[in-house]
Amino acid sequence: QLLKVSHDRLENKLASGTTSLRDALVSMKLKANDVTDKSKILNKISADILTLLADYSYVQNANIYQLQAGKLIDTKPVATLGKEVEIDADNPMITKTIETGRLVSINSSLLKENDKHPGDHRLLAAVPISDISGHIWAIVVINEMPFVSFHHENLQLIAVLCGHIGDQIAHAENRYSFDSTETALFPRLLERTVFDKKYFDIESLLLVLVLPADESLSRTLETILMGQMRGLDQAWIRKNTDNHSVVFLLMPLTNITEFDGYKNRISQLFKERLGKSWNEMNIETHIRELTGKEKTSELLDALYKTTHIEQ
Repeated sequence: QLLKVSHDRLENKLASGTTSLRDALVSMKLKANDVTDKSKILNKISADILTLLADYSYVQNANIYQLQAGKLIDTKPVATLGKEVEIDADNPMITKTIETGRLVSINSSLLKENDKHPGDHRLLAAVPISDISGHIWAIVVINEMPFVSFHHENLQLIAVLCGHIGDQIAHAENRYSFDSTETALFPRLLERTVFDKKYFDIESLLLVLVLPADESLSRTLETILMGQMRGLDQAWIRKNTDNHSVVFLLMPLTNITEFDGYKNRISQLFKERLGKSWNEMNIETHIRELTGKEKTSELLDALYKTTHIEQ
């Protein structure tokens, strides 16, 4: 009875403290953006990564180990939450994470039967901090967390967070030779969003708007749209062959019902500022609900063709 009461209280405490994935991703994005010198950014934000996992996923003891060329640089961690642990580089959980680029836990189907109980019993899960290209920057090894929070949904949250952190590190380290525009960045972010849908069933939308020809009106609409972007939204503005502005708006963690609420809010702002609603504004609107099966280049090519954008 005491165990049941204790378990129920802990479960209720965790449930009441649950914060959304959106908040967690926005928090990490802000921390990465606050770093002025982006060189070797992993070392500068590794402690923040562990703090984030403690706040949002109830991790109690974890360490981050850096990788280079697919191998551990050192078995000693670059950042520690709780107690520092020096790991065995040959631990099946570690080697399988590096091999697959996926989260591996003590319950994982990725482990073979004879690996189910590896020698180092301190490891609960190993999570790659990897970018969308599959490059693994580091591994988070989790050693302790509450029993009631060690479940699929929470581990999935951790995996999603680490994937987005990997992309932020890749961007900061200029791994993809990003220029100052969104020309290279936006397709990478779209690719990550498709990945999240495929592997974690996270709903997201890609909204494409062809704005009216009137340049002054178009600029005002752009200003309103940019001003109403949420923390994870990403915009990309192109010009088509008819000299219309075409706004690509990636909306992670958004389904079609939530989009209706967004559209109503923006439409009201249009009405207040310009006297016309969204539907009265002659805005050509294209919505794509991401399925996880898309190939980013093919999806963008189709939208370029539909909106008359020269590649």
